[in-house]
Amino acid sequence: MLVRVISAVVALCILVPVVYFSETAALPVAAAIVCCICLFEMLGCLKLRKNLWVSVPFYLVGIFAPIGMRYIQNKTLLLACLCACVGLLALIMLTVSVFSKRKIHTQQTSSMFMTGCYIIAAFTSIVYIRDSGVHGKILLVMMFAAPWVTDTFAYLFGRLLGKHKLIPEVSPKKTVEGSVAGIVFCTLYVMIFGFVCTKIWDVTCNYAILAVLGVVLSIVGQIGDLAMSVIKREYDIKDYGKIMPGHGGALDRFDSVLAVSIVVAAFEIFVDVFA
Repeated sequence: MLVRVISAVVALCILVPVVYFSETAALPVAAAIVCCICLFEMLGCLKLRKNLWVSVPFYLVGIFAPIGMRYIQNKTLLLACLCACVGLLALIMLTVSVFSKRKIHTQQTSSMFMTGCYIIAAFTSIVYIRDSGVHGKILLVMMFAAPWVTDTFAYLFGRLLGKHKLIPEVSPKKTVEGSVAGIVFCTLYVMIFGFVCTKIWDVTCNYAILAVLGVVLSIVGQIGDLAMSVIKREYDIKDYGKIMPGHGGALDRFDSVLAVSIVVAAFEIFVDVFA
């Protein structure tokens, strides 16, 4: 437990300055670096890390997408580039499957394409959220904290009151009671966070929208967590990496954040959470 706490504190000491100075190059560069670490871990899980035809294209797109989101001002051009990248990654995965002479299975390349695009989209979404408006930094803080609030209270209430397993085939320790508690407290957190923001900064918020967002983020974060667990079980690994002692790899720590960031970005496109 002490190792987990120390590791979490170190991670926070890195995250807080990045968020605070997120209007600078710190955020897109950090997003690109962590994105590549997550891609590295997934490539290792799928046993594709040593295949440069697979790994290098993903690293290049993983660097380009978050940084491009900040610095390519022509968003039509950016969208065209990202679509082209997705298409090229799909073509490369199919080409590798063909010319590997069945040494690399389509299950591996298909899984890498799906999870790789998912990871890249998540870290690109983080930069998009920050740059989405004058309240981007507020939204970014809410986005990072929501899945961690869910995880914390789901764990605590699961240990105290948990009797019914959620999906034991995927995650034996998660319970229905813990999941519900995570949703409730995440929703409360999002609404309280919105209230505090209205008192500190010159913002207004719709509490009905915040309540819906809190429920959605908690559920999506839990799905993101379980999705990464499914892949680990299919490939028979305990953790994606060892970069965070006590927590595993970056993917083990950011599994919920990946899903939440994509949903927050999509939500922000259609609804102004803070005005």
